[in-house]
Order: sequence, then structure tokens, then C-alpha cells
Amino acid sequence: MRPSRPDPMTTARASWILLAAGSSTRFGRTGENPARSKLLESLGADRVIDVTLRALKNALPGARIILVSTPELRDEIGMECAWVNGGQRRQDSARHGILAARETDIALIHDAARPFVTREIVDRLREALRENDAAAPGIPVTDTIRRSNSGEFETLDRSTLLAMQTPQAVWMDVAAPAFEASTGPEEFTDDLAVIAAFGGRIAVTRGDKSNMKITTREDLLHAERILENLNPKS
Repeated sequence: MRPSRPDPMTTARASWILLAAGSSTRFGRTGENPARSKLLESLGADRVIDVTLRALKNALPGARIILVSTPELRDEIGMECAWVNGGQRRQDSARHGILAARETDIALIHDAARPFVTREIVDRLREALRENDAAAPGIPVTDTIRRSNSGEFETLDRSTLLAMQTPQAVWMDVAAPAFEASTGPEEFTDDLAVIAAFGGRIAVTRGDKSNMKITTREDLLHAERILENLNPKS
């Protein structure tokens, strides 16, 4: 840990950057409003976004929440928090959030469509920030993965592969210049890649299968089952 940095477990100020600017095109919606965000879909007695917000507040109480979305979705969500407009790419949306979180020491960049983040996941990330510039949870890949190239197929060694999750925790003193430098044509699929490209030190912590991302309608059904297990009926 750099001497000038506060303790990430106790004194560091933290902000959530909640990415919600996606178009939900893979959700497979039909009907009167096909453009409706999946974040407004029902999950248990609430909406997906409400379950996510509750999880954030439980996982890191007192942290500021910055919503990154379209103005229309912000109005539909109706949450009282800081807001910035989303960008064309994930890294652009994350950069907008980073710029809005400059007064804090740590940012936790999280997909709004992952409603089940826990305090245990966050604590592992904060612990990893003692020695690293950024950290994110990952889970081992269990399926066989093949790379396709012009009709040729290469089987990858799944023992070396991890499926990455969010939140991805970053120190602001590295994240701010790193994301400001990410405006070129190169596309980054997660925040650790931005930090690594800038020369930062990254770590992967233990994730959780329940920390899933809702992308398709089938994912929403799976999320319903997870929520029922978390809140069993008496």
C-alpha cells in the first residue's frame, strides 16, 4: 500500500459507481415497450434496481452512490442520489462515474444488473486494495471453452480461466488518470483492464456464483430463485 493512501478497510472514503446505461437489447423483450430497461423488471416484490440498491447499502453502508444512466432511466428509477450521463462504451460510462467520484479515495464500479453483491465480496476487495491499485471478484470457469478461428477450434485450459464479476474496486489516484487515458479506440471489457493498461497493479479476489448478472430473461428467472433462497418464506 502506498504510504499516502488511507486504510481501505477503515478510513478510506468510498463511492459506488452504478453502471446502468446499457440498452438491455439481449434481454429478449417483446410487447408494447421493447426499449424498457431490464432494471425496471420485477424481482420479488421490488424491481431489479431496488434489489441492487439495497444490496449496495448493506454491503458498504454509508458509501455514496453515483448512478450512471440515461436521463430517462434516472427519472424512471426515481432514486435520490448523484447522477451522471452514460457513455457509448462501458469504459466511457465508468469514466464519467470516476470523474464524479473524485472526492473519494476508492470507487467500486458495479453493474446495476447484478443485484446480489454482499459485504463479504466487498470486504475481500477492500483487503486486496492494501497491496494493489485495483481488484475484482472472479469465479473459476467450469465449462469447456474453445476459441474459434476461421473454422479451427482451440480448447483452452479452463484451470487458468476466471469469469470476472463486479464490483471492481479501484483507487482513485490511479483510476482517474487511467480512465482519462482510455478515450481512444481500444475497447476494454472491464475496469481491471483499464488499470492494467495504465501500468497499475491488479488482483482477482474470490467471487460468488450468486453474484450473477441479469442479461437475459432466463437470468431473471434464476435471480428469482436466488432471491427466494435468500429470503425463504416462513
